[in-house]
This record gives sequence, C-alpha cells and structure tokens, in this order.
Amino acid sequence: MDVIIHGLADPDQLIHILKESGERHVGYGVKDEYYQPVGSMLVQAIRETSGTSWNNEMSDAWNRLLTNVVKIMTSQ
Repeated sequence: MDVIIHGLADPDQLIHILKESGERHVGYGVKDEYYQPVGSMLVQAIRETSGTSWNNEMSDAWNRLLTNVVKIMTSQ
C-alpha cells in the first residue's frame, strides 16, 4: 500500500511497478478472481483502523483506487 500511495505522485512509474507486480502474481498462481475478495478485506481493514473518521467518500475513494490497481495488475 505504501508503494501505491507514494506512487500516486508519479503515475507512470506506479503503472510500471503495478504491471510488474501483476506479472509476478501470475507466476505465484494468483488468479484474477482472487483480487476482489482480497481488495474487499483490505478496504475493511482500512475502515476498521480509520475509526470514526471513515465515511462514504473514503470508502468510494479506496474502492476506486483498488479497482484501478487490479485493472493495471491484471492487464497483460
């Protein structure tokens, strides 16, 4: 997550990193259908650690970010 958050400052480099990560995940045997449940659990964990500051806007932003990360990682 640190790479993703800090990588937002340099989208071209972030896309490159995510594509490489996606290729490695294929080699680990990760299937596309695994990403959605893992992403949901990640958003849930972020929500739980955010406490009372969590809101619908944050939920939407995290879900959009992770959807785009998955799209990049699974594009071959």
